[in-house]
Amino acid sequence: MKVIGVDVGYGHTKVVSAAGQHVFPSLVGKFEERYNTPGLKTALDIVTVLGEGKYLVGESAGVHAQRFLTSRSIDWIKSAAWKALFHRALDVAKAKEADDLMIVTGLPPAYFQMHRVELSAIVKAAAEYHCDRCTVHVLPQPLGSFFSIFLDASGKLSAKAKDKRVGIVDVGFYTVDFFTIYDLQPVVSEIDSLEGGVSSALELLSRDVFSKFTLKMTLAAADKAARAGTVKIAGADKDIGALVTARLDELSEQIRARTSDLWGGGQNLDAILVTGGGAALLKSHLNGSFPKNSVYLSKSQFANAEGYYKFGLRGHR
Repeated sequence: MKVIGVDVGYGHTKVVSAAGQHVFPSLVGKFEERYNTPGLKTALDIVTVLGEGKYLVGESAGVHAQRFLTSRSIDWIKSAAWKALFHRALDVAKAKEADDLMIVTGLPPAYFQMHRVELSAIVKAAAEYHCDRCTVHVLPQPLGSFFSIFLDASGKLSAKAKDKRVGIVDVGFYTVDFFTIYDLQPVVSEIDSLEGGVSSALELLSRDVFSKFTLKMTLAAADKAARAGTVKIAGADKDIGALVTARLDELSEQIRARTSDLWGGGQNLDAILVTGGGAALLKSHLNGSFPKNSVYLSKSQFANAEGYYKFGLRGHR
């Protein structure tokens, strides 16, 4: 059986399997046949969603799509765009090479209870295009990071996970999720979400850059600029470090306030895991926000998908 962990985020889609780790922007747009020009490169990453046409996915959508088919609502999981992302994820994991598939994915905690069964059915329908036999597991997203730390490469649970109270800060593109686990059980009273996520800081940064340089940027472009600390204006790199710092400091302060409301000083937690695609971007801005027992996951962008993969291995043992 082939196990695949898939984390479809609003910013990037992450995939972990025996074929390795893969990431691509969660950008989807309609594929226009008229732009296929002889003698020039063909747009890559075309995904056919059954009965719903052809779509550009990932980097090629960012370059060629006239508009992006995205949404911030939970209804996104029902859309052709979301299905296109998931099909692309299964393609890069070489799902068609397997006779049996186990797919593990996740939902934000706020949506988990209400939409878990629905998402399982959508994923199963997508997987059946790639493989005849498929098992699907849907977890609360932050649990992926927990499993990435406390499950080994074969899916075996570490004894260190038992009787531990662990807080998780999952910094995503549109939300920051806060999740607490005690003795391998979610603590419902200590689960929360902060709307906005990294995108809120990037939207403000985009406005700042436009005000200073009259340059319009997509959120994807703003994300790259924030990580580089520069933007290219008329072929020359311009420093925007001060603008980036101001906006990321604001977001970090919101996260700091929410964790204080939820966990106080964090003294009752054995560890705080800081994870998600935005963790690395905010690390220097969040320094000192959490107790000394906080851990910034080294591959935070892949942590949830890696944990899903290990959870699948555990179920296959």
